[in-house]
Amino acid sequence: MIKLFIWIWVGFTLPISLSIIFTVLKPIVINDTTGVSMLAIIIIVGLVDTYLGVKVFEKQIQPRLEKRKKKAIFLNHPAN
Repeated sequence: MIKLFIWIWVGFTLPISLSIIFTVLKPIVINDTTGVSMLAIIIIVGLVDTYLGVKVFEKQIQPRLEKRKKKAIFLNHPAN
């Protein structure tokens, strides 16, 4: 479940994050003729974005899923 969420999270947020970062750091990217700065920015932004996705899953989504799972188990429990 976490892999699916991270794939969706990164798929939606990484392009947005990269476009914002490259717009802000445009002078650095333009002056670098080797492309090393662009690769470094992509790696850093990708790692930070993935880390944020994991934290969102751990703090927001996983507790809701566990709560829902406990509720489903309680409702399906046979009466004594």
